[in-house]
Amino acid sequence: MIVIGDAAHAASPTTTQGASMAIEDAVVLAQCLRDVPGQAAALGTYERLRRSRVERVVQSGASGDNPAPSAPAGQCRGNPADSVYTHHIDWDAKIPAADA
Repeated sequence: MIVIGDAAHAASPTTTQGASMAIEDAVVLAQCLRDVPGQAAALGTYERLRRSRVERVVQSGASGDNPAPSAPAGQCRGNPADSVYTHHIDWDAKIPAADA
């Protein structure tokens, strides 16, 4: 069993990232299961890939560095939380194993 999204890392409601993080988690998990041989290795790779992004989003919410939720998605704001809105996952990119 794996826990993803808000169940694993509850972001502050002011970051408006709960559903987005769950979708990102699901996409990266699917990529890891697709590309990394072995379930244990795929799950380890998933954790390695997601940890820094999730910690940044959660810390952004905890520190109050949140862009206004009404700002258009993708707009550059010059704010430390810009990466919350500009993050991109390339589905076609192949995921290397954690030990690679």
